[in-house]
Amino acid sequence: MASYPARLKKVLIVTAPLWFKALIKILRLFVRKKLRERVFTVSVPQLALHVPHKTLSLHLGGTLEVDHDTSLLSCRQSMMNREDKLLANIMDVSDGSGSSSETGSEFVSNNQKTRIISAVHQLGDNNTADNNSTITYATTAAAAANGATTNGGREFLNPPSSASSDMSVDDSLDGQEGDSKSIHQIVQMMKQGGLRGLIEDYAVIRNRPPEGTFWHSRMHANLTKNRFADVLCYDQNRVVLTQEDGDEASDYINANFVDGYKEDSAYITTQGPLPNTCKDFWRMIWEQHCLLIVMTMRVVERGCVKCVQYWEPTEEGSLEFGDYHVRTISVECNEGYMVTSLELRNIKVKLSL
Repeated sequence: MASYPARLKKVLIVTAPLWFKALIKILRLFVRKKLRERVFTVSVPQLALHVPHKTLSLHLGGTLEVDHDTSLLSCRQSMMNREDKLLANIMDVSDGSGSSSETGSEFVSNNQKTRIISAVHQLGDNNTADNNSTITYATTAAAAANGATTNGGREFLNPPSSASSDMSVDDSLDGQEGDSKSIHQIVQMMKQGGLRGLIEDYAVIRNRPPEGTFWHSRMHANLTKNRFADVLCYDQNRVVLTQEDGDEASDYINANFVDGYKEDSAYITTQGPLPNTCKDFWRMIWEQHCLLIVMTMRVVERGCVKCVQYWEPTEEGSLEFGDYHVRTISVECNEGYMVTSLELRNIKVKLSL
């Protein structure tokens, strides 16, 4: 139950027997809130409350005449249309890197293209799970002078230099996962291994045991600081806060340093703040001199709170979390995302970030 598809919006159990309904009521007490909100036991007449009437088959009280062969043909045609677009995009990227400019039909056979597309879509669905994470740059204030690069009309901020990083280029490229590969080489690997190869590679990664420990995340005093019981942070690269009043548990926040390209500990990944961790979140931002916060989810999604409102969404509004005063300077609304400028002020030392 912990790894059901992230895009699964609703599970309808139709005409469940009485013993099963009783079992479900008991099990609901032990599963995650997200799963509880998406599982329903319904009768056939109640189906229309969850599913459009015209999409229900006749034996379920709807008006849809099911033709299995026609449905399969429709799915196949939809898949073929998507694979042509994806292969065209792959070839565009490959052409830009100096590789050959073969057409989609010359590049791979139809059967092989279907295998590639299926694999890509399956992995894409798995990777769009609700991560509920906030990403920040762990950098010094001097790194704000870094510029931006563009790629296809999209702007990307250059990762700021880490003040503590002294690793060489060769060291940073010497990863444990082997040599880096170009887009064209990755496509060739997909052609050779197909869907089965991708599934096998993913299974190896999924079954790999953790490479570290989670002692601090599992301490009794820190359990309420974790949003999810199975999303913990490694002890060896966790962000350690300054202890308050000698309390050893006060240095914990569910956040880890992450290496960037040619850069050690370039980023911090952390969960969306909880009501009892907002102060710790801003304390981490202050102590690590983070100048950019990238929030990868909404505060509320599909009626479910994913993250506490840890800043004031209106301009010139402000909130206080312990010794930290957070003021909203400006809000820029764009299609699909927002850019908010904030001022973080430490009330105790009377300095701003």
